[in-house]
Amino acid sequence: MDEGRFELYDIYKASWLTLHGVSIDLDKRGSRVVFLIPNSEEVSKLLRRYSEDPQISLLGYVQALRRTRARMLDARQGDAGRDDDGQGVGHGRN
Repeated sequence: MDEGRFELYDIYKASWLTLHGVSIDLDKRGSRVVFLIPNSEEVSKLLRRYSEDPQISLLGYVQALRRTRARMLDARQGDAGRDDDGQGVGHGRN
């Protein structure tokens, strides 16, 4: 791993960072997926703010969590079974 990033194993923190516009890379290691986070002052401030239990839009956070989880599952299992919008095939469609 390069000096400009650090590893994060917490999907909830990764989703929080995603909600705030931080670009996160994923790295598959065996059956696990590691979130690679930019090592910056902005990220440090966001992680401190996360620890302070801030008030946020619940819907926005849940959507970020769902997108992060979908990306994690795609990285773990490959793209099979997912359509273009990242949802499971047939999910929410009639």
